[in-house]
Amino acid sequence: MSPSVAGAACIDWAGGQVLGFALPATDDVLYERVTLTLDGLPLVSAVANRSVFELGEAWASLPVPAREQSGFALRIPQRRLLPSHLSAAPLTLAVQDSQGRCLLETSLAGGAAVLALTDGAPVDLLYEVHFQGVEGGSLLGEVRDRLGLGHRPPLCVRFNEGPAQPVPWLGEPAEAGVHRFEIPLAAESLQAGANLLQLTGREGQPLASYPIRLGAAFEGDPAQRLQALETEVQFLKRLLLSPPEGGTGAAPLDLLKSEIVGICSEMLGMQRIHLEREIDARLRLALAAAEPSPPADSTP
Repeated sequence: MSPSVAGAACIDWAGGQVLGFALPATDDVLYERVTLTLDGLPLVSAVANRSVFELGEAWASLPVPAREQSGFALRIPQRRLLPSHLSAAPLTLAVQDSQGRCLLETSLAGGAAVLALTDGAPVDLLYEVHFQGVEGGSLLGEVRDRLGLGHRPPLCVRFNEGPAQPVPWLGEPAEAGVHRFEIPLAAESLQAGANLLQLTGREGQPLASYPIRLGAAFEGDPAQRLQALETEVQFLKRLLLSPPEGGTGAAPLDLLKSEIVGICSEMLGMQRIHLEREIDARLRLALAAAEPSPPADSTP
């Protein structure tokens, strides 16, 4: 077998991993073993027995192996890192098989690149999130690359306790180290009341969260409930006055009208509660001011 197709590897920056394939040197060996080293220090090893079709789009830069079950994906274990690995000095990352054949050898630009390939690395050291609010049914924002890695952050988004999905990025980075995203707020991903959208690392490391509330607010806080109702009225008003798309019929229009009537009725009730509380507070102040002061104690 030609050494040129016996194995190969590459860095998948979007996935934060090193992936590739390795074929055994002899037919009596079922699978090959590969080892990742950093400046010559072995950090992690694995058996190359994964299907190459499981490795995703990043596999496109590698040749097609002669055996499907010969793939591998490696990440640097956090516990194996040394202080010297997190310095600003360049480091040499290499992948070898059990025969000593080099599948990959490349230079990493210091500790920032090492953290990007580290399993369970704290993503808040790598990225900073800025939410820009909801527009057109989607949450807009950007992720800033703190250390100038120059690659798409391997981040995920999840709603409440739902499954994590890759963050949907918008085009190319707007500027060096700034990656913009637009996350659709699908109705099936949200629930009535409090919701929490979370941005995390691939292993679930928390990075940022954005609270979203649908429907009723806390019943014990009339001011917050009133504000939420006013927001809903503005949203439904804008939706009602927008030109219909695709021949919107009368049934959805009647439903919107009934929703607005119900919300406005609840707003009037909340405003009445506010008014009663204000009147009660003023009466208490007036009664307290009208009460005569207790006589001074004249006992010698």
